[in-house]
Amino acid sequence: MPVSSNGCGSYYGVPTQNDFGDGYPVLFFDHEIDFDHPQYVVSSAIEMFVQFMLEKELGETLWPFDKAYVLEIDPQIVRVRGAPLPWCVE
Repeated sequence: MPVSSNGCGSYYGVPTQNDFGDGYPVLFFDHEIDFDHPQYVVSSAIEMFVQFMLEKELGETLWPFDKAYVLEIDPQIVRVRGAPLPWCVE
């Protein structure tokens, strides 16, 4: 289920089933690569996604690719299965 756009044609979405482990992580879908499969996970839950997005709006630039920053705020992100972590994507 889409929850937000990145403003460039791609979107963030939440799975409607537990396909990625326990809970409902937020995933990034890149329209230039594959709209049917997530490119990477951006947060372990919608609440964490909202926090990251608010901090981004306030000028934070480390999310989602800075491993130390993301893990400090959202350590549960490493439990998501079926989608790579953003700092592992080439």
